[in-house]
Amino acid sequence: MSHPFDSPSTLLRTLRHSLTANLMLLTVAFVWGVTFVFVKTALGEIGSFTFLVARFWLAFAVLAVPFLGTRLRRPHRLLCPG
Repeated sequence: MSHPFDSPSTLLRTLRHSLTANLMLLTVAFVWGVTFVFVKTALGEIGSFTFLVARFWLAFAVLAVPFLGTRLRRPHRLLCPG
C-alpha cells in the first residue's frame, strides 16, 4: 500500500494547498478585524439605518457583478425554476 506523499509533487501540491488555505484564513481574519473598526467609526458618524442601507447596496452591487457575468454565459433555461 502506498503512502499519499510518496511522490514529491503530491507533497508539494498538498503543502501549496495548505499554505493557500492558511493565507486565505489570515486574509479573512484581517478584513473582519478592519471591518469591525470601520463599523464602529461609521456608526459614530452616521445613523445605523443609513449605514445598513449603504452596506446592503454595496453588497448588492458587489454580488451582482459575478451573477450577471454568470447569467450572460449560461442559457436562460438553466436559471428558470423547475
